[in-house]
Amino acid sequence: MNKLESYMERNLGMVLDEWGCLYLKFVSPGHAGVPDRMILTPGGHVVFVELKQEGKKLRPLQVYWQKTLRRRHFAAFVVSDKDSARKCLGYVNEVLRQEEDAVEKERLDRYDF
Repeated sequence: MNKLESYMERNLGMVLDEWGCLYLKFVSPGHAGVPDRMILTPGGHVVFVELKQEGKKLRPLQVYWQKTLRRRHFAAFVVSDKDSARKCLGYVNEVLRQEEDAVEKERLDRYDF
């Protein structure tokens, strides 16, 4: 992992930790090409992240896993620069907002008004 890639990884981790998410290294023995990281939100959503050096392409097995996860309705992102990091974080932020809306609705539903 080069310096820029580790910088992106560290910064993503700091933001996600502040937001209450778990940002875990994902290793799946026997399944080469799976994404590097998993984001677990407080509400139970899973987001997969493949970190790539800027300008580098995904290997064929990484492409396969990105497509496979997305076909199964998992969020899967490739983060290689600030724009792709912001896109991933924007998605997580929206998921967190929806989770919070659901919690608020649940709190309000307890009352019979």
